[in-house]
Amino acid sequence: MRVRRLYEHKAVSNSFWMKLLLAVNLVTIVALLFSYLSYHTSPAELFFPVIFGITYPVWFLLNFIFVLLWLFLKKWWLVFSLLAIVLGWSHVNTTYQPSDSNENPGEGLQLMSYNVRFFDVYNYKEDTTSNTHNKIYRFLETQKADILCFQEFYNEDTPEFAVMDSILAVQPVKDYHIDYFKTRHKYYHWGLATFSKYPVVNRQRHQFRNSFANYCIYSDIVYKGDTLRVFNVHLESWHFEKNDYRFLNNLPDSTRKTEAINSGLKNIYWKMQSASMKRAIQVMELRELVTASPYPVIVCGDFNSPPVSYVYNQMSSFLQDAFTSKGSHFGTTYNRVLPGTRIDYIFHDEHFNVESFKTFKKNYSDHNPITVNLSTNTNGEE
Repeated sequence: MRVRRLYEHKAVSNSFWMKLLLAVNLVTIVALLFSYLSYHTSPAELFFPVIFGITYPVWFLLNFIFVLLWLFLKKWWLVFSLLAIVLGWSHVNTTYQPSDSNENPGEGLQLMSYNVRFFDVYNYKEDTTSNTHNKIYRFLETQKADILCFQEFYNEDTPEFAVMDSILAVQPVKDYHIDYFKTRHKYYHWGLATFSKYPVVNRQRHQFRNSFANYCIYSDIVYKGDTLRVFNVHLESWHFEKNDYRFLNNLPDSTRKTEAINSGLKNIYWKMQSASMKRAIQVMELRELVTASPYPVIVCGDFNSPPVSYVYNQMSSFLQDAFTSKGSHFGTTYNRVLPGTRIDYIFHDEHFNVESFKTFKKNYSDHNPITVNLSTNTNGEE
């Protein structure tokens, strides 16, 4: 009789844990499906899926683990997670790429995009030597890119922080397109900058209607007798401050008061909602500009949106993401908060072929630089 009771108790216990696991699995499935929704739905219409899109790799991994778990336990419930994964399989390709064994960058046009965070003029990196900008110069000198596109560019008309002169000294660039959104005391400038080894024959700026500091510039560059239009873009930032990053990094701390946690989460939520809604409008303006170009286009910059997002959907629907052709692993470009976050891109049209693509792990800014080598393709021929 006692053995029977123990058996029944064990059976009930096993049933409870199985039901709990299945409930958790269903939550991860719903979260994964919401991440897909963030790709197809504008944040201006529905915001909350954006949060799931940002954390897509987490939900994908959890569902993959559940597939393996149910397979090990010989439960047919694995079909739920398996189906959810298959429904969004295309997002795997934009999030992760196997390592590319091709180390030869090729002989084509080499372009680098880099959010330099104002060359650390405010000492964000807390470098006691105050030498971060010099480290960036030395890195740029090793690359010798044909075209350099900087977001959060900063320059001073002073000998102490003459960024523009320093770049011209270490790079084989001959022309440039620099546009400032703010100048203070006549000497201190903040904006976007495109440096080119080839002649820049036209320079234009487009200010997004819903932002002061976020905009794009485009430069018409003559390359081997052909004119290319290069867009340098910075979409709306999250506007997280030091306190926000400190809050996110310390979120698992169990000693924090509930009121402080709720206040911090609410602040993060409203900043994310505001920025996401603005980017949804900005990317539509950018699309109009790009599609109106009479020349082959390259679009690069800081889009502040992951691959599973409405912004990425709008851009990749008519342009090719260079990372998906020759990138490797997660291609992380934003080295704060969430690991594996890719929010900087280089897009191009059918005029180009990608020879190589590289993401550099350089901790000089909160963004990692990315470089692409492009060959031109006209009617299928070089």
